[in-house]
Amino acid sequence: MEPTQRSDSQWVNPSRFWTEEENEVLLALRERGESYEHLSFVFGRTPMACERHFQELRSEIERRNPNVHFRGRIKRWKMEQDRLLLQLKESGRSWEEISDTFPRRNIAACKRRYRILTRNRDEAEHEARVEEDDEEYDEEEEEEEEEEERNEEVNKECEDEVKIKSEIDDEVEIKKEPDEEELFRNL
Repeated sequence: MEPTQRSDSQWVNPSRFWTEEENEVLLALRERGESYEHLSFVFGRTPMACERHFQELRSEIERRNPNVHFRGRIKRWKMEQDRLLLQLKESGRSWEEISDTFPRRNIAACKRRYRILTRNRDEAEHEARVEEDDEEYDEEEEEEEEEEERNEEVNKECEDEVKIKSEIDDEVEIKKEPDEEELFRNL
């Protein structure tokens, strides 16, 4: 079969046999979760060729050794892993050190998970701040309404007092003004 040219100008020979060293590297990289696209650049083969060969190797190894099982890519992170990832990154560890801590997780997977966790944490913190602000605003608004009600009550009481005082003053004035008859009597 003739070699074919890939889009990135690397020559790929589909009929070229895989060496034992390539087999070991392929298995190790897949166990770490590397994509077939990445492997295609490492081995100078198409992603499909890398995937097919990995599947064949895995089947052969599992057939010969029933106690050996390939788990493939791990898709879900456990809560303990999330906590550890956050602790390691926040303690200043490099991405390489962090990915070495998690078997089957490459640097890209660790970075991606960290971004998701911190984005979720930041959003949760923001939501909590917004809720606090809303509660404070509600309390302030309630206090302002109560103050307004108290002021209205005081104003009404003052108006009532002024009205009563005015009525009393009017009565006193009326009593102070002598009648004409009284005036003539006193003369």
